Amino acid sequence: MNLYQQIKNIKPEDKNIEEKEERQEITRRMATERDIRNRRKNPGR
Repeated sequence: MNLYQQIKNIKPEDKNIEEKEERQEITRRMATERDIRNRRKNPGR
C-alpha cells in the first residue's frame, strides 16, 4: 500500500521527467506485484 501512497504524494503539476519516470517505475512495480498475487490466487488461468 505504501507504493500507492508514494504515487499520491507526487503532484501532477510537477512535470519533472525524473519524477515522471519514478512514478512509472512505481506503477510498473505495483502492477507486477498484483499480477503475481493474482496468478497465485488463480493458478488455473
